[in-house]
Amino acid sequence: MATIVRLAVAMFIFSTTAVELVDDPPLVEPRCEGVITGRLINAKVVQLHAVRRSTKEKYTSQSFDPQTGEFAFAPLPADATYDLVAVLEDGRIIEGIDLEFVDERLNALASLRREYLGMTPEPRQTFTTLDSNAIKAFIAQIEDFMDIRRALYIRGIGDKATVLVELLRVRSFYASESDEVIWRVELWYFQRRNGLWERVPNAQRVLERQRTTTDQWKKIHHEYYPELSVRLERNKESIYVEFTIPPTGDASRGRIPGTDPKLKTDPHVIIE
Repeated sequence: MATIVRLAVAMFIFSTTAVELVDDPPLVEPRCEGVITGRLINAKVVQLHAVRRSTKEKYTSQSFDPQTGEFAFAPLPADATYDLVAVLEDGRIIEGIDLEFVDERLNALASLRREYLGMTPEPRQTFTTLDSNAIKAFIAQIEDFMDIRRALYIRGIGDKATVLVELLRVRSFYASESDEVIWRVELWYFQRRNGLWERVPNAQRVLERQRTTTDQWKKIHHEYYPELSVRLERNKESIYVEFTIPPTGDASRGRIPGTDPKLKTDPHVIIE
């Protein structure tokens, strides 16, 4: 027995000295950072920051020149999307809006996986103005706590769509004070199933929520522009953004002062 034990120990020592030990690669790729630079033209900006919707983190610009409108955000975690938010001297807010579908990146990874495995690609779907009209009709028919719903943007890709919606409650509600309203801006996600559009449950993203008086609400000036939404990829060290701030407000892109609660505008439809 002693001979067998000694032989086993010798074999163990030989095996550990003969085989080179190599650390396994990390399960998570190292953190990658990038820079967003650019210029806001025709801007009288008093505050500039960037918002990462997925984490609700807010980043202050590293530098901003009010004379030239040039700015820089650095460093920022890469592999993320940032919406730039500019507050102007007159209180007007110009904000980027990320219209990516809620699981768009997972769908892209799934497509790459199917290609890697040599599987047949999923049938390509199309999105048309008929689809955007169906989504508008869906939103108009909703009956819930909010009184007024207005689609600002509809971005459609195949059988999926992202919608930026303004919501208002102008009627009195439980524990409300006189002349009190609720104003919300949300991202909704839709998917077409068996030819019908339905809203993806529990996936909405609230961007703004204010409970205030009608007089205060009428002063809101908040507009959204997809051009100020920036995707910072892992393989990109820097992204440059140039945007001209419109001299006047556009009610179809948000809410501008003094407009009627039941304001009717056509949504901006983006088909990809």
